[in-house]
Amino acid sequence: MPDQCRQQRVLAASFIFLAIGRPKTRGYDLGRMEREFSSYYKAWDASATLDYMPSQYITFRWEYNYRAASVPYFSGPGGVTPPGGNQGPAGSVVNGFAPDLRKTENRLNLAILVKF
Repeated sequence: MPDQCRQQRVLAASFIFLAIGRPKTRGYDLGRMEREFSSYYKAWDASATLDYMPSQYITFRWEYNYRAASVPYFSGPGGVTPPGGNQGPAGSVVNGFAPDLRKTENRLNLAILVKF
């Protein structure tokens, strides 16, 4: 049983890195990160899809997605890249810039599938 608990902690920590971002310092206390963020990040989504098939060879799809998170996670209209692009080594800080992150996202997808 202890091995199973350790595996769950590692999976939770891996999820935190993907959801929040990789720590920039080498000596970061992973246990501290797990305690602070693993119960804090919560997210959900909902979608509705409408397909129209005028023939067996073509499909039109309209899809609406709504996503939400307990922390700012989704890119807003200001984007996540500083003006002029990413400059310098990976993880470097651009003075005066902060990514435009939002807690919710609405998305409308339109697609056409053609079978040959």
